[in-house]
Amino acid sequence: MGYMIISFAVVLCGFILADKWKWLRENQLPLFGGMGQSALFYYIISGALKEVGWVIIGKEVGADLANGTMGVVQGGTGLDLFICLMIITVPILLIAWLFQKYKIRLAL
Repeated sequence: MGYMIISFAVVLCGFILADKWKWLRENQLPLFGGMGQSALFYYIISGALKEVGWVIIGKEVGADLANGTMGVVQGGTGLDLFICLMIITVPILLIAWLFQKYKIRLAL
């Protein structure tokens, strides 16, 4: 619950700053708009890319049911997390750019 509240607060602060920033109000960011039109598609792709990222890095993501933790990285470092984040982010932004360029919208 604490993680959800902190994540919500960070996202909310980001939206407030973006709304107050005059440049963003005048010039919409088409990349994020395109991602919002096919949000479920990007959610599914990001989950698949996360698994691919951890396979490439060579770490295992497991669950410790005795302690109630899910998605714990076994032996992961900060660099491993950063590399996995880049493996997820770069293809998603590339796909979003291509979808925006060719005006593709998926309705799932």
